[in-house]
Amino acid sequence: MEGPVARRARRPPHGRRGRGVRRAAPARAPVIGSIGRLDAIKAYDVMIEAFATLRAAWKEEPKPVLVLVGDGPEGGRLAALIERHGLRDAARLTGWRKDVDRLYDLFDLFTLSSWSEGTSLGLLEAMSSGVCPIVTAVGGSPAVLGEELRHRLVGPGDAAALAAAWRGALCHADQRRTDGATARARVQQAFGLRTMVAAYERIYTGED
Repeated sequence: MEGPVARRARRPPHGRRGRGVRRAAPARAPVIGSIGRLDAIKAYDVMIEAFATLRAAWKEEPKPVLVLVGDGPEGGRLAALIERHGLRDAARLTGWRKDVDRLYDLFDLFTLSSWSEGTSLGLLEAMSSGVCPIVTAVGGSPAVLGEELRHRLVGPGDAAALAAAWRGALCHADQRRTDGATARARVQQAFGLRTMVAAYERIYTGED
């Protein structure tokens, strides 16, 4: 029996597109996505500040869009921040969606700006879908990315660094795709069903 991350890791990436969300983005616009509870510890305000910086410096068309999937106590404040930066048509708060697994195929980048994290299921699912991650170096995220993807980590609370990391990834498509494939392989290797079963066996037999 497989969990959702293991099943997704076996699925060919970019096979489906999220309905509704794609219509909100201009054709071929790069999509930066994040999925999680809209809580202060997730620092979505920093993410929106970084996105405003990215958009202001982006000269090409179409410009990137930001899709935040989730709900929580920060929703109203984040909506106001989006309005304040004039990003109503560029940043979308979708609320909770039942088709979250379809949305990873929409994203060119998956991002987290958290002050603190455990092991993010959203990050694991995005990586297993072959999406290049750019996340803050907190909690379990560095271990999830591993040495192979440590260059995709940024410091928490640094909107300028996050914007620069996004721009670097979006402007270098070949490396972004390579890192997406690396992310997918890493989830299969480090977090797949066989690996997790073996880890539990070592715990129960006292080998770990």
